[in-house]
Amino acid sequence: MLATGSRAPFKAETIDVSSNGVGLLVDVQVRAGTPVTVELRFDNPKLDLSLDGVVMHAAPMEGRFFAGVRFVGIGLVQELELSRFVMNEDQLLRANRTERAFSGAEAGITSGNRFGRRRGNFPSGLAAAS
Repeated sequence: MLATGSRAPFKAETIDVSSNGVGLLVDVQVRAGTPVTVELRFDNPKLDLSLDGVVMHAAPMEGRFFAGVRFVGIGLVQELELSRFVMNEDQLLRANRTERAFSGAEAGITSGNRFGRRRGNFPSGLAAAS
């Protein structure tokens, strides 16, 4: 969920997650420099964190808005959880690319986007920092 100032929290789609920050696609425009709290909720691999951050980059994207958030004041335990999540996610993506490469070769597919963001199953968002 995301809220900035007096705005009520709202959902965001996760584009990318690292131990330093997160890229989000949101329906509401946010401005660089806005302090936020990011609530990351993923089922597989499991992750349930609430982290303070600052919007470092904001731009229109696909009829919506991209918000690049850098985490601030992250604790060691939270950083370890994020690092473990990112490593697990990377392993899943590599396995999927390998699987698609073999199935694509067998089907005669030689081009196309084999990468994509994960939608729907992994809700995340932001809430205004107080």
